[in-house]
Amino acid sequence: MAKDRQVLLDVLNAELEFLAKGGYQHPARATWRPQFFFQDSPTCLNFDPDQRPKPCADCPLTEFASADSQQKKYPCRYIVLNEQGDTLDSLYRCGTQEEIASAVMDWLSVQIARLERANVESAAASEDPELHVKATSTFSICANPDCQAPFDYRQGRLFRFHKDHPVRERPPNTHSVQHFWLCGTCCGNYTLEYRDECGVLIRDLPETSDNLDTRRFVAAP
Repeated sequence: MAKDRQVLLDVLNAELEFLAKGGYQHPARATWRPQFFFQDSPTCLNFDPDQRPKPCADCPLTEFASADSQQKKYPCRYIVLNEQGDTLDSLYRCGTQEEIASAVMDWLSVQIARLERANVESAAASEDPELHVKATSTFSICANPDCQAPFDYRQGRLFRFHKDHPVRERPPNTHSVQHFWLCGTCCGNYTLEYRDECGVLIRDLPETSDNLDTRRFVAAP
């Protein structure tokens, strides 16, 4: 179960990064039509038209669709994105591209935060305290522990670091990464960097201080 949750979390993080970087605004394919969220993302199992098509049932996102929706051609279009019951299918009919992007971004942030909380709870119940430390990162707020501003994809800066696994636990061919975000205010004063044996650190930008202040960020990858 934990392994499946991590696979899903990796897919959601990759989708969030693709969306936040404007991937749907600068499509690599089908430039002649509006882009379909999830379907026109590299996270889609059928993103490469040269590859043999795969069933949508194999996509981790399908678990968010209702049982009835899972029988449809594109189950991801029927995932409920908010309390109003909006789905991609309904938003394609009456929403703007900006409204759709905002709804998907909010939904991704909520699901990522929920799964990361589940990781923390699972780690806390295990006998491995290091796993608990590594799982405390959250993408739903500013990475500056003195700020805590809620995530807003329209401003700020995204950071992407590969997760650190002890050698004895390193999964083969892993592509797992961890994402951090500094809000619009903090990214003008701070930056994040990764250091071996330390993890992710938050530090002042050189141009903002003569005395560089480096502080340990509690959510190391």
